[in-house]
Amino acid sequence: MTGLPLLVTFLLATPSADLTDSFRRGVEQRGNQAEARKQFREAAKQCDDTWRTGTQSVELAILRSRSHYLAGNLPSALTSLHEAMALAPTDYQLHRELAALRETIRYPEPVDPRLRVRPDSLPRFWQLLSPWELFGLAAVGAVLVLLGLVGWFTTRPRWAFRGLLVGLLVFLACGWFSLRIAILRPDPVVILTRDTMLRTGNGDLYPPRMFDTLPRGTELRELARRGGWIQVELTGGAAGWIPEVDGASGNKP
Repeated sequence: MTGLPLLVTFLLATPSADLTDSFRRGVEQRGNQAEARKQFREAAKQCDDTWRTGTQSVELAILRSRSHYLAGNLPSALTSLHEAMALAPTDYQLHRELAALRETIRYPEPVDPRLRVRPDSLPRFWQLLSPWELFGLAAVGAVLVLLGLVGWFTTRPRWAFRGLLVGLLVFLACGWFSLRIAILRPDPVVILTRDTMLRTGNGDLYPPRMFDTLPRGTELRELARRGGWIQVELTGGAAGWIPEVDGASGNKP
């Protein structure tokens, strides 16, 4: 368990109605670290069991992630969020929770930008738009285009051309957003369960890909698997290999 400020932030942000009894007992026992972790582990187990039964929601995913984190299991906390984001990729609260967990990790800062390990910041606006929101914006754009055309071919008021132009821009932007979302589907994510050396090949005899070890909780894009090793890609774009035993899949639907 890390410092008290982060713990307090998590507790204040958690709706009391969503707390399991074990989580509540963990909060009450936060002065006793060993007992608190025991209760948070029990809460995490309850959340895991509920999630696997098919009762899945953003609220449960956040409670599940916080329970794992406060129990001292950062990789499982990250995995919980990635599994939820596979179902709700545009949910802003999930992205905020993920960003908060990333702040607890000490990422190496290599000179070569291709070896950057630190994940990107919160996603761009268009990556947080749901299909229904995109549909609504496209509908608004289509209405503006229609009204602009009607006005242009009848009385030609001053607003007709502006409405037509704005509607076209909105409609085209929605099309571009939809295309980007379709193309940029989330790749399989591997989350390190312990500090791991990234190597140039799938074996311990291959030299390290970078000087620093990758810290526990690092999120990597999976490229391939071979002989008990996983080929992964860093945020900066460089690729390397890690043992399968050191990585857990993070975005199973």
